[in-house]
Amino acid sequence: MAHLIAFILFLSYVEFGCLIFT
Repeated sequence: MAHLIAFILFLSYVEFGCLIFT
C-alpha cells in the first residue's frame, strides 16, 4: 500500500513540476 501512495505522490510531483516548468 505504501508503494502505491509513494507512486501516486511521485506522479503528482512530476506532473506539478512539468506544469511549473512549462
